[in-house]
Amino acid sequence: MQTIALQAIPNQEFSIILDNNNWNFNIRAANSVVAVTLSLNNNIVIQNTRAVANERIIPSIYEEAGNFLFLTQNFQLPIYTQFGITQTLVYISAAE
Repeated sequence: MQTIALQAIPNQEFSIILDNNNWNFNIRAANSVVAVTLSLNNNIVIQNTRAVANERIIPSIYEEAGNFLFLTQNFQLPIYTQFGITQTLVYISAAE
């Protein structure tokens, strides 16, 4: 697993290259939850999906290039104010 640094801000977009793939993230705070839009090599994989604690973000049928999950304390819902404090985003490669 590889930790991906997040800022403790409500709305953020960033790109990261992992295992020779370009991932684009759009993380938004919406009604006290975190919504994630994720693209792989400029193709949308998921759009405005609610993030939950310790669960893979991408449905297993689409995870051939790896997956991501939010690790949180006590299985709390991801909330941007805790990014980098008690909550982290991790990448799990396809090989893992």
